[in-house]
Amino acid sequence: EPDQPAPYPLLVTIGASDNNDVWLLNCEDLPVITITGDPTYGRDFARYLAAELACNPWSSQVRVDCVGIAAEIAPMNPQRVRYHDGGADLPAEVLTDAVATIDRVAAVGREVTTARAAQLRDDTWPSRLLLVDAAGPETPALAQLLRLVDEHPGRTATCVVVTGDRAETPGVVLDVTARGRVNIPHAGLDLVAAGLTSDEAQGCAALLAQSEDLDDVE
Repeated sequence: EPDQPAPYPLLVTIGASDNNDVWLLNCEDLPVITITGDPTYGRDFARYLAAELACNPWSSQVRVDCVGIAAEIAPMNPQRVRYHDGGADLPAEVLTDAVATIDRVAAVGREVTTARAAQLRDDTWPSRLLLVDAAGPETPALAQLLRLVDEHPGRTATCVVVTGDRAETPGVVLDVTARGRVNIPHAGLDLVAAGLTSDEAQGCAALLAQSEDLDDVE
């Protein structure tokens, strides 16, 4: 149905095999993801994940908050993606939403994907993704958020992606190498990593902005 919400709004492309098979990841299935390895390729990879969520048609009900990384992505779709360089404690806000979703899931007796697909309680069951730079400030709310979403998979509609090494972070690791590959040890995958450089992201944002300009140019 045209109004049917997409069951996997946090579905993103992460790379391709050497046979050019494209691999996608539903971030709701892995609610805590750490991107380690080469810092340049790792940030390119994180930037690409945010860009897909900004543009994918099935991600229309997603909100992405980027803290200290991927500032170039926000202009692609300001309705979905917001960049923060500090200030407000975003993890505390995301934590509040995640707890509320857990309570709603308990009330309907179904996980988020099922509740979303069935439109239980006439709700769209929107998702959130928090993308944070591990080098940024540590807050008690971030540690609590990471524990909560890791302990309640499928029940928070939330994914936290940490770029860089952070001690005692739960979840799974995506290791991006200096050769531009992404290794996912728990799944036995070694792929050519998706990625967007800062310049590429800015170029994409400028191109998308042109579509909003309704004035004819000779």
